Amino acid sequence: MKNFLRRHPQISVRTPQCLSLSRARGLTPESVAQFFEIYESAVDTIQHNPARLYNCDENGITVVQHKHAKILGLKGKRQIPSLQSAEWESLVTVVTCMSPTGHFIPPLLVFPRKNMKQELMNGTSPASIHVCHPSRWIQSQIFSQWILHLIKHTKLTKEDPVILVLDGHYSHTRTWRSLL
Repeated sequence: MKNFLRRHPQISVRTPQCLSLSRARGLTPESVAQFFEIYESAVDTIQHNPARLYNCDENGITVVQHKHAKILGLKGKRQIPSLQSAEWESLVTVVTCMSPTGHFIPPLLVFPRKNMKQELMNGTSPASIHVCHPSRWIQSQIFSQWILHLIKHTKLTKEDPVILVLDGHYSHTRTWRSLL
């Protein structure tokens, strides 16, 4: 392997990124062409104003540190314990949205619980919103709440529209159909 890599310096050992089968199947030349056809006509409606263009996505953020920092210990000692949170694998979903001009919509946080504790919002952006859902994932009704939040912060009107670019997740597409 070392000799092969030495003979081919343009090749390196890499760690692949995960790609779901549904995303791989959905990324076709036809779907990309269809996206840009829709996108280009939509950009005309905002008169090519980047302040009216927003990109939205959600991501799970772990509330528990997975990697332990390296520490110094005596040689020969078999175990060096480190305290760990009881909330192993606990995620908070965060919906973020921003325009190319740097204007961001305060985030929506989805906490994996039934009841909210206000302390969970300590340190968040002042206009951030939150919901609780046991699954911690975006649901259609939660995304509908976020859409109203977006409308409030972009001052959306028929005369001054915005473009919202987001993925084709079921909760997003179903929400749009229910709002129309």
